[in-house]
Amino acid sequence: MVVDSWNSSCARKVYKIYNGEETTCGVWDSCVLRLKGFEEAKLEDPIMYK
Repeated sequence: MVVDSWNSSCARKVYKIYNGEETTCGVWDSCVLRLKGFEEAKLEDPIMYK
């Protein structure tokens, strides 16, 4: 049950970040990959970073 609790809280956090409700530090693996993808596509990432 601990894993389910962690997964749901993590999913909520990611949902809020991707919807512009919260900022992110930009150091999580998913954030680093996302930033790299936007950079390679020469696009600006619309989510807020600290």
